[in-house]
Amino acid sequence: MKNWKLALLFAAMPLAFAPGCDDAADADKGVEEEALSADGKEDSFFRPTERGALAFAVPNAGTFSADARFHAWQFELTDDAKVTLTTAINTANLDTVMYLYTREDSNQSWGRYIAKNDDHQGNIWSQIEDNLDKGEYRVIVKAFKKAMTGSFTINGVCDGPGCPTAVDCDADKVAEIPGETDFDAACTAKVLAVLETPVTNSNSRTFTPFQDKCSFPANEILFGDHYASYWSDYGYGDLLDTYGWTVDDKEDFEIYLSVHQHGDAGFTVHSDVGADEDGLTFIYDADLNPLTAYWHNQSPIANVFCGEGGEEHKMHEDCLSQLMWLAEEVKADGNRESGTVETGLSINDADDLRVFAALEQFAADHNLGDGEEVTWSRNGGLRLTLEAGSLSTDYVVGDNYVFMVIQDGKAETICKNLE
Repeated sequence: MKNWKLALLFAAMPLAFAPGCDDAADADKGVEEEALSADGKEDSFFRPTERGALAFAVPNAGTFSADARFHAWQFELTDDAKVTLTTAINTANLDTVMYLYTREDSNQSWGRYIAKNDDHQGNIWSQIEDNLDKGEYRVIVKAFKKAMTGSFTINGVCDGPGCPTAVDCDADKVAEIPGETDFDAACTAKVLAVLETPVTNSNSRTFTPFQDKCSFPANEILFGDHYASYWSDYGYGDLLDTYGWTVDDKEDFEIYLSVHQHGDAGFTVHSDVGADEDGLTFIYDADLNPLTAYWHNQSPIANVFCGEGGEEHKMHEDCLSQLMWLAEEVKADGNRESGTVETGLSINDADDLRVFAALEQFAADHNLGDGEEVTWSRNGGLRLTLEAGSLSTDYVVGDNYVFMVIQDGKAETICKNLE
């Protein structure tokens, strides 16, 4: 089998670590704060910022802040390989600590770390080098002291038949957005899967895509590319020309990127360049396929990429905008709310406008007259479940919109405004 070698961008002296071993700490700098436990039982408590797949042969950037003190990347080996992971410090007086975990399949937890390094050969940066077996791996980088803030990169080299394919990144090119489609049943299912999944991690950054984008995770490279290409693909280049930012202006074109990860379901991503009416919000599935784009301006525009040629569902700009705002309220705490209402309820007597909106639609869907008792419940997510006797339907609703109807496991977008 052919061996692949992904080279580091700088030379570093390797140092091997047996699983579970740590290098000796510098007594002068004190004790590591918020150290991850050797048995792995407390690691989930720290909820690291998930950075996605580790890209070998290019720097993977991270920034420690009060809200992001732990950064995690993952990689998978399809066979044996020798892996070296090294941090580079970009902020004075920053000191990194690196942990490596493994699991044999996705059904297992990460467990205890198998390697750890604080100061590689007395330096304040970290390095782990090991011969690894086939499997999934996770690397977490944290600061030695929790008050430390600043930027760093993690660089990886992989040598062996199990190495991942290197990230294909060209700073002078941008990935194109796929062609538009209708919003159909397939779109409804894909969008619902993302938006009803709680946001598990958020990350934001500003970067110049034509200069330093290749130092960022592969998913963020794609998100930035799609923002940059949107304007030329859809003929809106004049808007950015007005403010002096164009895709051709490679020195000054800075993109602000805000990424929200919805568990394993996908991402919502907001991008802009700091001008007026230049904001775009994309929804992506777990495979990084764009589902929709929403342009925030006085005459908002929604673009759809997720259709598969099925029956068209109703979707428009205001509906998509409100649906994405509603997704930010999705909770993962599992607290259940419930109650009982009667059909024919006046809006002035409604305690919950969203329950009222769903009730109106439920009565219409099932031809219920006034005075019928209906039970409602929700579990911290987008869905409201309404039941009356043997009748049961789920709804995705806002204060004045019924977005989706879910009956017998099949979802339909109706975007009905109740005003």
